[in-house]
Amino acid sequence: MDSTIRSGAWCRLRVPLKSTHQDKIVLVQHRDATDPETGQRYTVKRYESQEAIQGDSWRHKRIILEPIVLTGAEAAEVLGG
Repeated sequence: MDSTIRSGAWCRLRVPLKSTHQDKIVLVQHRDATDPETGQRYTVKRYESQEAIQGDSWRHKRIILEPIVLTGAEAAEVLGG
């Protein structure tokens, strides 16, 4: 969880996010695994993204969900980017 939010705290989130996700606190769902302690698939993380521009399009080069870092195919799966 983000260090500014205590473990077990209640969070109120705005959906959908209308602007960039960069440096925002986001609710993250893991599709393929659960937390071994709680059995849950959701967590709250601070989102950062490094993008690669290719012509008129872009792709995620690296996604950081503090302290998790996703690269390559994992990063491409996030947000359908």
